[in-house]
Amino acid sequence: MVEFENSWSQGLTYFLDSKKLSQLLHFSQVIEATAEKHKQFADQLEQRDAEIFLNLPGLLILKSLENDDKEICSIFYPDMDDNETDKGRQVASLRLLYDKMRRKQGSYELYNLLEKCVIEVPLSESETKTFKELDLEYTMIREIRGLAMQLSRFKPADWNKFLDVVIK
Repeated sequence: MVEFENSWSQGLTYFLDSKKLSQLLHFSQVIEATAEKHKQFADQLEQRDAEIFLNLPGLLILKSLENDDKEICSIFYPDMDDNETDKGRQVASLRLLYDKMRRKQGSYELYNLLEKCVIEVPLSESETKTFKELDLEYTMIREIRGLAMQLSRFKPADWNKFLDVVIK
């Protein structure tokens, strides 16, 4: 209990400003909504499965591609939004590809398919077919996972505090 209180108070101190609090609440809601849709993800979250710490940054990168991350990615990995860096150009290229695929597949459908892939939820037969047809492993998933790894490693102490508060 003391560990939780210390963690919570550190997280609360870190997120006292209103923008950071808004970001914290937003990502908490994203996680909660994702857990409601996918039992496997909810179980991983509840058990603090090691996979969850790989999947959550990927989920945040996906939200960033949707322009719905409340600028969390830019706090934890500023190079993503800097078109002067290799990572910034990579993200810009990934966003263009995502927008192109979204127009072709439909925004809702593409997001849900990528969400399942990122959090490693089994796909239905039709989803697997679409996944393979779009070659999502090579066009999107590898890029998202690579960026997610960079996101969690750029400011690891801050990222770990953020995750600690978000998943409590």
